[in-house]
Amino acid sequence: MVKHSPIDYLLEHAFIVLPVYRKNDRKPKRTWESLLKQLPELSEAMSAATFRQYITVFAAIFEGLDKVRQDGEKARRSTNTLEAENRSLQVRLQNRQQELDKVRQDLETLSRKPRRSINSSQSVEDAPDRPPKRVAGWNLRRSKDGYLRCYRRINAKLHSIYLGKSFDLDRTERLIAEKEKKIGLDRS
Repeated sequence: MVKHSPIDYLLEHAFIVLPVYRKNDRKPKRTWESLLKQLPELSEAMSAATFRQYITVFAAIFEGLDKVRQDGEKARRSTNTLEAENRSLQVRLQNRQQELDKVRQDLETLSRKPRRSINSSQSVEDAPDRPPKRVAGWNLRRSKDGYLRCYRRINAKLHSIYLGKSFDLDRTERLIAEKEKKIGLDRS
């Protein structure tokens, strides 16, 4: 029979030694006596005094390793949960972005349509000189001095377009397209 060092023997039989140690209320002397019945070669691997010294440290190390392993499994489960939640949130964000893009497209389509008068007998030219509030995503405002301007915040910067005293939808859309092309928002 090959002679084992006490540590090698304890490591080799750890899954027998540690439960018996816990079962005997962590008492090294009682554990030694119980283990001699199950593992007769224990007395050849080490003496009772050596066993009493090693078993407390050995059990503490294994308990520490078990705690680290359990913490690792808990962290893994937590990570998996967070990753699943992150994927779910990313899908929701993509859906909301698609909905927002669709709303923006619908809004742009609606804002580019020519204004119709309430009375079908009146033409667009006969409609009161009241411009819309938004044109192609730009806010339209008449300032105190009576001039019309379009405003839009793009990348945290406010851009404006001077339109003059009278409103012409075609001219306004052309000026907006030129400005968007100039600042790099070409939609074509």
